Amino acid sequence: MVTNRGMVAAASSALFVLSLLLASAARADAGHASAVSCSTRSPPKPVADAWEALNRSPNELETQLGLVDALIDQGCYKEAVPVLEAGLAQRPRSGELQSRMRAVRSMLSEEHFFEGLGTAQETAKLQHALLRCTKAFDLSACDEALRSKPDDAQLVVAKGDALAHEGKPAEAIAVYQRAEGLLPGDEGVKSKRAAAETQRETLVSQCQGGADAAAADACQAALVPGSPDELTLLRRRGILLQSIDQPEQALDAFIAANVLDQDDKSVALAIVALTDSTGRKDAVALAARGTSLLTLGRAAEAVQTLHQAATLAPALPGIIAEVARAEQAAHTAAQHQARTASAKPNTPAANPRPTATGPTFATVVGPTPTTYSNDAAPARTN
Repeated sequence: MVTNRGMVAAASSALFVLSLLLASAARADAGHASAVSCSTRSPPKPVADAWEALNRSPNELETQLGLVDALIDQGCYKEAVPVLEAGLAQRPRSGELQSRMRAVRSMLSEEHFFEGLGTAQETAKLQHALLRCTKAFDLSACDEALRSKPDDAQLVVAKGDALAHEGKPAEAIAVYQRAEGLLPGDEGVKSKRAAAETQRETLVSQCQGGADAAAADACQAALVPGSPDELTLLRRRGILLQSIDQPEQALDAFIAANVLDQDDKSVALAIVALTDSTGRKDAVALAARGTSLLTLGRAAEAVQTLHQAATLAPALPGIIAEVARAEQAAHTAAQHQARTASAKPNTPAANPRPTATGPTFATVVGPTPTTYSNDAAPARTN
């Protein structure tokens, strides 16, 4: 027969284990995820072993202290608290459990202190970045602040202002467009965007009318991805860079233009010429050269070049499709050449043998050359 003492012990044991499970579940429901090393799903071996020992002997002080010590050794102070609370519910006067609880709460207090200190430092750093962005047009400060507050409309506007201040109206326009989405109908943002567009038009005019490095820089500063004049500006920048003897940068500009329009023969010619003169053999340059050769009707060369690019960078976007397109074009060109060759009439030999339809003559070179016919008598004497 089960005694009252045994029933109390069993109930106490069940209550202890249940309290641990409830505490763990409560933490999970509250979203307080522990570190990987403190996770009850994949605890480190010392903690796992201590849990198993506690499950076997849940009422023993030694197994309770063993689990608490294992958790403390792993830095799992939050996880140790419910274990200690459940133990103290059984043994409220246990000095060992009480001393460990004080130690754990002290460690948690220190953690909270340093977390708060870190938060204060981050707040001060953010305030400094906000000030630098809005008052000093510091782009790097704007980016730093936006990492913490990406949807702050005033910060977005401040970044647009910084870009416009640095003479980058094309980038400023894109940022002001985003600000308009965050502040729909805001007349101030619309006015800033209009001013940036006017600034960009000035740069476009400088790009088209200039003939120096400043004009090439103006082309770059005026570039707006997706704008109708994007290809024109890239092509113009390439031409200007070529003219001031900057072939590497010119090639980059023409490659960017080639991405927008592979059928532009002037761009294709420039890429082939510049890859020859610069000797560039990287995957991007080879891919651009290959597509350019294809545009110029040199499919067989394009196949070889594109294969080289694919070997260097198999994951280069679109390279496999370009190789297939070039191979198909080369195959079609070979078939056309074969048909053309078979359709040509047989051409006579360069020196055809004369047909014997009348008298034939032979010339003998000598002191007094005489031309003979196939008759017995001489036909003519020189």
